[in-house]
Amino acid sequence: MYLHGKTCLITGGTKGIGAATVRRLHREGCRVVAVDVKAEPLQKVVAALRGVSGVIDVVRTARVS
Repeated sequence: MYLHGKTCLITGGTKGIGAATVRRLHREGCRVVAVDVKAEPLQKVVAALRGVSGVIDVVRTARVS
């Protein structure tokens, strides 16, 4: 629990090691910021977690504000 309350940034969070890391850190109590260029798979990873706020599409700069 030494990671509880920490904020972690995970790139490539949609599959494999990235998705597993997102799940593990979230389970350990971290605030996880998971990023990937593929929004739909990232939404699936996020949907499986509790207490998350959503997905922001940073590929299309017009959607980031």
